[in-house]
Amino acid sequence: RTVADFFRSVPFRLYPVGRLDKESTGLLIMTNDGDLANRLTHPRYGEEKGYHVCLGSELKPEESKRFEKGIQIGARSTLPCKIQYRGRSGRSFLYRV
Repeated sequence: RTVADFFRSVPFRLYPVGRLDKESTGLLIMTNDGDLANRLTHPRYGEEKGYHVCLGSELKPEESKRFEKGIQIGARSTLPCKIQYRGRSGRSFLYRV
């Protein structure tokens, strides 16, 4: 299934602004404005994306630095990022990436 399956009965075209990976949760914004969706998601416009990450253990400073520079995942590399520690919730460590 894809997100489009949830909107089959909508009588006009909807565009997702971003995506959610299979193993993630969160809010996905949908719009009927294709130009807006493109403006918010296409890399050429440089819109910053933010992710809230919940971890079972605290990131060590050297781990944060590695992620911030970009890491290799298989044959691909992630882009550099900023990581901000946001606090704790129970046993979880919260970050904004």
